[in-house]
Amino acid sequence: MDHSSEIITSPVYVAPSWRWNEVPQFSFSNCSLVSYMPNTDCRFPVTKIRDSLDSSTIECLISLGRMQGSFERIAACWSDYATACKDLLMRCDLSRAEAIKVRYNANCTDYMRDCVYYAHGFISKALRFSAVVKECTTSISRLSSTLANEVHSSDWVKLKEILEAEPFVVLLSAIRNASEHNDGYISPVNYSSQDQTFGLAINLESGIVSDRNNISLFRRTSINQDGRTMLDWLDSFCQERYQQGDTPLLSFASFYQIVSDYIAVEGLAFLDTFCALCREQTTEAFNLLDLIDDNHSIGLYVDIPKGANANARPLNWYMSDRLYPLMNASQFDELCDALADLFCDSIGAQTKSVKPQ
Repeated sequence: MDHSSEIITSPVYVAPSWRWNEVPQFSFSNCSLVSYMPNTDCRFPVTKIRDSLDSSTIECLISLGRMQGSFERIAACWSDYATACKDLLMRCDLSRAEAIKVRYNANCTDYMRDCVYYAHGFISKALRFSAVVKECTTSISRLSSTLANEVHSSDWVKLKEILEAEPFVVLLSAIRNASEHNDGYISPVNYSSQDQTFGLAINLESGIVSDRNNISLFRRTSINQDGRTMLDWLDSFCQERYQQGDTPLLSFASFYQIVSDYIAVEGLAFLDTFCALCREQTTEAFNLLDLIDDNHSIGLYVDIPKGANANARPLNWYMSDRLYPLMNASQFDELCDALADLFCDSIGAQTKSVKPQ
């Protein structure tokens, strides 16, 4: 790689790779390959390493950038989700279903309200992460549809399919709207003034099993091979509780554990399915362009004429230039390894020996 070429010092913007599909809006003659050090501020000098890229090469880079960008999106969403988990667990001990201790000198009502608030936050971020994994799966599947690669079904994919039939995982989607607006189905229960403890529960009497959309979801969702549906499970659970003289409450602690396991397994299944494909495409692209796999990142640099009409380009463009970053194979592997470690840590120690390869 020749680093003696022109140094570009004008302001640039490091755009997320999953937005590389915007590049074809502009002339290919304005694109060049550049080299830069990763993890730096968005305004920094970059070294131009190649001009006059043809359209097929740029389209290859755009496809690879969008593929890599899917992994970066998942990493960003996991960060938000992990923060929500941390915020919840800092306030609520969910190791036991029935005993969250009110902190010393805390107002009981305010403390319980805070726990409910952060429980809804956990649900919201879990749903967001799951939605992004599904979007990225669809995106990469479309991008790779013309490639000679077979997507394999790993143990993580199979475990994900099993967990998708867990009642608590099915329930997750049903309480989306309520969780987004923080007026949902999670309640503090069994408060003990003597012990200063309470529990968190999902109250099925709050509309979950009477909402028309939920009923439709529960009726068509099988939770075992015998054809038993989620609606059957809920009806059986509620009737059993009523016969015992109890309110149909589900433990939020159990819900949290199963859902958090599912979210992590969903991430691991994605890595196991697509990281080898993306690594192969990264290696092929670098070989095609005769790029050295060093510690620099590669960018697709788009030069927009100075003074161009601001309304004719995206609002998040800085000045006249934009840089689209691309990870080399080593950097991509580091990202995948770091994500796999985070997902495995979330599930538990027993999974650490079976990270995606």
